[in-house]
Amino acid sequence: MDSSFKIDAPTSDAKSPSYDRECRLALKPAFEALLDVASEAGWDRKRVAYEMMYLASHSIAERNDMSATA
Repeated sequence: MDSSFKIDAPTSDAKSPSYDRECRLALKPAFEALLDVASEAGWDRKRVAYEMMYLASHSIAERNDMSATA
């Protein structure tokens, strides 16, 4: 399986009501591809999805911590 993928650039402004939905649609193929690659490597798909949520939440928290100390 090809584990490389392209994520489309946004076509709407970040303040637009459609921005979040557009972002989800742009990320979904890459998200599914990453789940597929991890699953093919032997990882449980649901656990991988959970750990991706964990990583995402910690990424946000780390950025908030860095901006608070800047």
